[in-house]
Amino acid sequence: MKRFIKKLSVFCIPLLVLVAWYVYVMANMTGDLGNLGMIPFGCYDVGEKPGFIEYYDAFSIEEAQNADIVVLGDSFTNRNVDSYMNYLGYALGKKVCHLYIANRETNICAVANKLIDNELLPNCKVFILESAERTAVMRLSNCFNDAKITFKERSEDSPNRFNVSKYLNLNKLSSLIKLKLNIDNPVKKLQLDGDFFTNRYSDKLYFYVSKTDDDGDLWYRKYNAQDYAKAKSNLLKLRDKAVANGIDFYFLMPSDKFDMYYDHIIDNPYPENPVFDCFSDIDTTWYLSGKQILMPYLRDGVKDIYMVNDTHWSRISAKIIGERLARLIELKHGEER
Repeated sequence: MKRFIKKLSVFCIPLLVLVAWYVYVMANMTGDLGNLGMIPFGCYDVGEKPGFIEYYDAFSIEEAQNADIVVLGDSFTNRNVDSYMNYLGYALGKKVCHLYIANRETNICAVANKLIDNELLPNCKVFILESAERTAVMRLSNCFNDAKITFKERSEDSPNRFNVSKYLNLNKLSSLIKLKLNIDNPVKKLQLDGDFFTNRYSDKLYFYVSKTDDDGDLWYRKYNAQDYAKAKSNLLKLRDKAVANGIDFYFLMPSDKFDMYYDHIIDNPYPENPVFDCFSDIDTTWYLSGKQILMPYLRDGVKDIYMVNDTHWSRISAKIIGERLARLIELKHGEER
């Protein structure tokens, strides 16, 4: 009997260790990078949660008809109370209208062009278009193509509940093993030259590199100077259209996480991203480079400019960006308020 138990333990103990490790990882995955790469970042929250809501979501053109400040963007905008637009509204002392467009494949720059061309926002005085660096060049290069405007469906946020199926899933267990063997892992890790996050992974840069999604943060290696020039030219034309229609137009380009920390990567095997340099001579009274605005804070040692476990910036940065936008708008519209 003892012999049998010993033999059984040879198989059972490794299995129990594997299961315990799997449960630990599943219970501690946080952030979009944590979930994509199945990384146990654990509880991690930075910046004070805003105690205000100074924006409203518009789920149709009709709901935005009377808005004088309209925001349209991607996942950097669609972050609810933690978004720069919430801090923007708070700094201005008025609610801003968020056009909640559905389907991540929709070209929001083309949607912006359609809204402006067809005068679909008759009371809009200020229009803020946000597109993350990774997709801005592609979107702007095609912004004068026709676009179908599809809004996200209105829904209530469901409370977080324990879901046992999250753990009892052999496919996820096999995915975890595959990711740990670095097989088709969409999350890459590089060493930084200092501590930049208030997390146990404080000196590691995790960023998105999915081969099925235009190479993630390494997308720029596929583009050339002509692509950047076309995107820039279209942005200037789009802004001119807005101004001609009496709209004060702002374009916000958040930096990719990889680009934001590029100068602090040790033994970096990748070339520098030239995008912000290509856009550097645009008038900064309406064009906002997320990298240019946040870099001084990074140099001054402010931690968690971006989230260690996420592709997005933190509340700390959202507040900085929102308040910068508010100052620019106040400079032009202060007397009207």
